[in-house]
Formats: sequence, structure tokens, C-alpha cells
Amino acid sequence: MSGEKNPYDVIVVCALGKEAKAFIDIVSQQCNVSFVNGTIKQGPAYRFTTIQNDYTEPLNVLLSCLPRYGPLETVQLMLPLLSEFRPSFVAMTGICAGDKRKVKRGDLIIAERAFMADSGKLVLDEDGQKRKYDTYTASASRDVLQFAQMYDFPQNLIGTLKSSPEEHPLPPECHIKPIASSHAVREDNPFDEVKVPVRGTVAIDMEGAAFYQAVESFPGTRSLLVKGVSDYADGDKNDDYQQYASELSALYMLSLIKAYIRSGTPLKPHVHRVKVAYTPSREGNRGIITFTLNGTEHTLVYTRYDKFSHQIITLEQGQQELVREIVPFATLKTLEKRSQFQIDRVDCLFTFKMSAIASIMSVKLEVGGVEVFRT
Repeated sequence: MSGEKNPYDVIVVCALGKEAKAFIDIVSQQCNVSFVNGTIKQGPAYRFTTIQNDYTEPLNVLLSCLPRYGPLETVQLMLPLLSEFRPSFVAMTGICAGDKRKVKRGDLIIAERAFMADSGKLVLDEDGQKRKYDTYTASASRDVLQFAQMYDFPQNLIGTLKSSPEEHPLPPECHIKPIASSHAVREDNPFDEVKVPVRGTVAIDMEGAAFYQAVESFPGTRSLLVKGVSDYADGDKNDDYQQYASELSALYMLSLIKAYIRSGTPLKPHVHRVKVAYTPSREGNRGIITFTLNGTEHTLVYTRYDKFSHQIITLEQGQQELVREIVPFATLKTLEKRSQFQIDRVDCLFTFKMSAIASIMSVKLEVGGVEVFRT
């Protein structure tokens, strides 16, 4: 990617497949888009789509998830993605455990910083084993945290969530606090322990510290980790809140991204699954053109009507007429007409040509530089 402009504005990373699926479901539902598969040569697979921010600008979003949870897997996934694409913003969503003295299940943790809670040195003292902490904290970007401090998460969006562990769950609170990370899943109520090196810690996960530390290697890239509290890391730990917490963190992050991130270089249009049903007749011709553009399917209708002295050529999408040309049946010199328009902010070109004397006619439609139709 050296010397090229960044094709993605945002990269989102999830630790678990269920967290990634929750993000896909939320974005698809809220933005009416679908995701397309992508891969890096000798690198991780990902999904991508284009959404619109609150300023009606397109944002190109890439999503990937770890093949296996944990801090090492987090770094191994993120480094090739960030090296290849150099996004302006990186996010992580998903689930975490919370200190039940400070938070409740279904709350959101906006991680101002993160650290490995089990780093340092273990020594033996008179009472048994004791840890000497060697704690390094990595933080979210200062400007992102400033925005998050003032950001009001639209509570009406929560009603759009399909999953809810209770009939009437309490409204979530947003806690902008430190989060601890561990190499293992904790069910031993570890919060008195993890608060020793960082006093304000209210939650624990496995990937947060590695996430923030990986982003530190890419100056200028902003980052934020947001996770939903699904349990309390104690003996009563269960999965009842995992789906809800995953979806809630995805919804918050999507809402914040749309409000905060401005568009960079537009994604190179990805056009595929092109299908054409073309029917010529004496009265004219009709073609139905179907294609997928950046994850969204579109259908256009091409029509040529033969009138007594001329032809009318139209191209329509739903009720919108994109192209209308009136052309003769014959010409003594070469005739060419071009019409430009946009579909989902992607430039499109419709070209009509008629040769001199023989008056052979041709029509071509290009979407983002990709030919999808020709007569």
C-alpha cells in the first residue's frame, strides 16, 4: 500500500465470531447495507461495506475477527490489517466482565485505557504467592475520548435491538473507565486484584490491552474499545447477556462512528454479480441489469422505444430516470452521446454511439469504471 491512499476509513476488530456477527447484523439493520468478503494476500480474511455518516459522507468500513481469542491473536490479526490499509480509526467491540459493585450487566465500558493485569513478577512471601506489578497502560486516542465524554448515545436506538435477556432491561450506563486484560478467562472475581495497579478499573477482558498497544505502532491512527458487560467474572458467570452485550456495543460504536468519523478517500467501487436479461423486439429493446455495488444490490432497466422519426433511450432505477436520450435512426456522421450520474456516490457513465452511414448503434454502461452492460 506504499504511496497509495487509504481505501478504508474504519477498521473494526472483534475477538469472537458471535461479536463480529452482531456487528454485521447491527450495521446491516441500521444502515441497510450488506457486507462483501475480502482477503489480504497471505493475510487475514475480512468483510467490508460502505455506510453513510451523519454528514451524508460515505465511510468505508472493514470488519475482521480473531481466529482464536486472546492478546497474542489480537496483535497477529491487527498488524497486517493496519499495515496494509492504514485506516484513520480502529475500533473493537464485544463483551467483557464487569465489577458488580460498580457496573451492571448490559452496561457499556468505553475503555479510556487498558493494561495486562497478569503481567509482572510472582514471588513467594510469608503468606504464599504475591505479585509484583510491572504495569504498562495503553490508551484510547485523546480526541476520541474527548468526543466520547460529550457524546450522548441515542437511547431510542436501544429499542431497535432484537435481543434482550429480560423483558424490560434497565437502560445501559456508559462508563468511561480503565479495563484490565488477562491471558485467561476469569471466573474468580478478580477485581480487587486488578484494581491494585490501576485504581479505577471496572471491567476485564482478554484483548483490550493488546488492541491499544497494537494501534500505538501506527502514529496518527485513532482508536477506541467499547464492550458490553455480559457477566461479573464470578461463580455465577453465564452466557445469558452475551448476545445483548455484543449487539449493544456494536450499536454504540456504529452510532459514534457515524457522528465522529469524517470521510477519507472513497473506496474503489467493487462491482460484481452482474446479470443482464436482454429482450430485443421490433418495437424496441428492453434490458434488466442487476449488479452488486459495494455490497448493495441494484437493478436498472434499459429501454429503447422506436418512434416514427426517432428513438427514445432511457435508463431507470425504480421510479428515477437516470438517462433519457432522443436519437435518430440514421446519421451521416458519427454520433456519440454520454450521460453521467451516480449510484451510491459512485460515478457511472452511459455511452451511446452510432456509426456514420451504416448507422450501427451501440450502448455501454459503466459503474465505477466497470462495464456492466453493452449492446
